[in-house]
Amino acid sequence: MAQSERKTFYSLSGSADFGRFQDRLELTPSVSFRLLPKTYLGIGLSTSYYSNETSVYSNNNQKLVESKVKDVIWYWGGELFIRYHPFENQATLLRNCFLQSSFETLKGNGRYKEENGTYSYHSTHKTAFAGIGYKQPLNERLSLGLLLSFKLNNEKNSIYRNPIFRLSFEF
Repeated sequence: MAQSERKTFYSLSGSADFGRFQDRLELTPSVSFRLLPKTYLGIGLSTSYYSNETSVYSNNNQKLVESKVKDVIWYWGGELFIRYHPFENQATLLRNCFLQSSFETLKGNGRYKEENGTYSYHSTHKTAFAGIGYKQPLNERLSLGLLLSFKLNNEKNSIYRNPIFRLSFEF
């Protein structure tokens, strides 16, 4: 069965963001269904690891000492997405391109350190994304995908930095 004839896709996507002050690693298994010709609706479950480097200052024998610590937070939640393949029926490389928009909700728990001690962290993040992607079939049942997306809302303390790259395996 050709990829364009399939009605259901399963995928495993991941993204990583390693920077000077924060690290983020996310993994999302998902399923999508053909809703209309060229249009797929999908849901996914996400888990994400996030660490943020902070400076902690303490007094040691009348001297202010700075130390760097990593705050660690685990997030979990879900996403709802819609994917549109405008060139799905063409015989060119454009047939593998798609547009995707999604909405994701993540809840986070973790610990962070400050000068006065260690504290618990709880948060909820709701983020909307829009992006463009490319899906390269590797065989009749397996594809490798790359999605370049941008968060659309300006959420305070967001765990995402634009742009966001996601690599996926679809089967």
